[in-house]
Amino acid sequence: MLEAMRAMAARRPYETASVNHTWHTPLIPRPASVSLETKRTGEGWDKAIMQSGIWAAAHIAKLGRLVADVGGDPKTIPTLPLVVVQGHDWYFPAASAGEHGRTNIWSKARFGTTSAALGVYQIVATIQYLAHWTRTVYRPWFSKMALGLEIPAASGPSTNTQMLELEPRSTVRAKGKGNGRGRGRGKSSF
Repeated sequence: MLEAMRAMAARRPYETASVNHTWHTPLIPRPASVSLETKRTGEGWDKAIMQSGIWAAAHIAKLGRLVADVGGDPKTIPTLPLVVVQGHDWYFPAASAGEHGRTNIWSKARFGTTSAALGVYQIVATIQYLAHWTRTVYRPWFSKMALGLEIPAASGPSTNTQMLELEPRSTVRAKGKGNGRGRGRGKSSF
């Protein structure tokens, strides 16, 4: 992977040699797969989703450049999981590449709370699943499509086409920000 990163830096010498959308030193050589935003109880959901959306748009744009640099199709960028923590409640929006360079934010499903033991277990299980998805789906996709490498998945399915399942297939995605009660499955664009 180090050689692929050096080749990437040589292709774009005036852009960060980071594999991410950030200059944060510890993340330069480590592909990020999940973004997390925290807000205090009662702080605005709109601010949290806006910040997550900005990060996701930068992340998707960086992935698009990396994929294009190795001759791939930026349309293969997977849906990226986001996590928003608002007080005790943990939510799961997600970001996907939209048309004309836009980023779609799919929101919001509460997946746990730190105010109850069961909610904490739900948070731990979701974080474990996101780590599994990162190892078995995102890392192989990133290695092949963004760096041009063939690296087998750590465990689980070996296909690079498996993507994160956001919601039941029978749910219709509606444009908007959801119903405001934590159960909306709407979409926002940046």
